[in-house]
Parts: sequence; structure tokens; C-alpha cells
Amino acid sequence: MLKNTVNKKRECILCDNLAINSHLLQKNGILSHIQDNGHVKQLKFNDIYKSNKENSIIISNVGLKKAMTYKVFCNSHDTEIFKEIESTEINLENYRTNILLTYRALCAEIIKKDISIEYINKIKNASYFKLQFNFLKNVEFTLNENLKSRKELMWYKNELENEISNEENENFVFKTFKLKHIPICASAVYSPAFEPHINKIVFKNKERLDYISINLIPQKENLYLSLGYHKKQNNHWIIDYINSWENVEDSDVTAKVTEIVSTKIENWAISPVYYDNIDENEINKFKRYWNENYYNINVNQKIDFDIFHNSNK
Repeated sequence: MLKNTVNKKRECILCDNLAINSHLLQKNGILSHIQDNGHVKQLKFNDIYKSNKENSIIISNVGLKKAMTYKVFCNSHDTEIFKEIESTEINLENYRTNILLTYRALCAEIIKKDISIEYINKIKNASYFKLQFNFLKNVEFTLNENLKSRKELMWYKNELENEISNEENENFVFKTFKLKHIPICASAVYSPAFEPHINKIVFKNKERLDYISINLIPQKENLYLSLGYHKKQNNHWIIDYINSWENVEDSDVTAKVTEIVSTKIENWAISPVYYDNIDENEINKFKRYWNENYYNINVNQKIDFDIFHNSNK
């Protein structure tokens, strides 16, 4: 059921045409900066039948044509909407660039929710599980959470589309940080989750969760980090987290980037040459942490490893 759901053909999120494998980040100018022989290393989820014996995730070589791709847009929309950031060198100081990167990442997140919802519905309706009442109760809860999350993401999608169509709007805030070079790229949206009692305080009078956009863009000599949020959808954690990157020391960058890819996002890729020089013990700690915290969404996760600190490249 999972394999059929993931591999099925999908319509464009904006029309009835078939979606292509859209790059989350452009192949030329971003992925090309970290490729080796036409490949990058990318985090992938392991085969469901292997994940119990092995790690739930693997980091493997992916060709540039398929790297960081999702079935989100048809060829026409993918070309037309993002031509501004596909045809020129990326500039994270530009507001519209950040809007387009965030829009693409958010739409990919919606498609992932669609896949989850379809898969959960297949489980819910399968005769095999019809007498497993406690299991189905959990399935129903998970389904409702995914439906709620998708509805919230659609609100952000509409807000971003208003920004794209009206250049006078500036309802989002972005901040860009120039960091020491790590050959890694990432693009995602993330909603901080707290302990239940804190969640109730933070989101008590809000219709939806707050989201922060995270984009890591490698250039030849530096790594650029862009963090953004909607002006009407932010909280103290988001503001404090963004401020924590102000004047960050070079020696702290690797640990903070490790924390992002370990606890906040899954959409990232890295240079194969760089990855092959990372201390294997640190990689194993990272994989083990992912395996143990696969369903952990708490913002206060703590890690005790730094996968980028000991690389020789």
C-alpha cells in the first residue's frame, strides 16, 4: 500500500496536468555546487521491511536529475513560477527569492501530507485491520492530525500565492545569515511543537500553528541560511531561534546545522566527497538518533553529536 501510494502518478498541485519531479532546489547553481560526478548524498527513508533491522533512514547517492525532487508541479507551472530563481544566481537577500523558495518547500510538504492521508485511508479501509480496534483508533487520530495539518498548510499556500501575485505585499519576514562553508543544501518548513501544556499557552488563541521556513543554500565560499515566518504567525521560540544565529561563531556553525538536520527537517542533501570524510562514529550517532526519534516532534530535542565538525574536507 505504501509503495503504491508513493509511486503513483499525481496531478499538479495547481492544475489537472500530471506533476513532474520538481526540484526543491535548483539543479544549476545550488545542487551543482555540492555534486560529485553528477551525484549528491541525500537522506532517504529506508524500505519499511528493513527499517526494523536497520536504521529508519539511509543516506545514499542520488543523481542530480532526481535529487531533492517531488511530484508537485506540472512542467508548465514549475517552469513559469520559478523561472526567476532558476535563471539567475540565487540571492537570499531578495524578498521574492525567499517567497519562491518557501512556496516550493511548502507545496512539497502538502504533497507529502496527501501521500500520508491516502496511505492512512488505505490502512483504515483494509479488511485485514477491521477487528484491530485499538490500532484503528490510533489510525483515525493520525488521519485527523494530518487533515488538520494539511488545512493549515493550505492557508500558508494561499498567503504565499498572494505574495507572488502582488509584489507590493510583504506579509512575511526573512533573515539571511552568511556562515562558514558546509557543502549542504536544504529547503523545508517547520512548525515548533512544545510540551502539551506549553502548546496550549502558545497556540491558545490561534487558528493554526506557526511555521518557520528554513533554507540552506551553499555557494562557492559560504553557506547561507535563510529563516522566515508570516508576520501574523510567529511566537517567542521562532523569534529567539532566528536571533540565536546572530553573530554565531564559526566553531558553532557545524553543531547548529547538525541540529537542524537532526531534529527539524528531512529535506537536505550533501556533497558525497564531504560526507565520505565525516567521522563514521558521528554518522552512526546521527542515524541512531533518527531511528529512536522518528516520531519525536518536540522542539526541545537535545543532541550530543556534530556530524560536520570532524570532516577532513
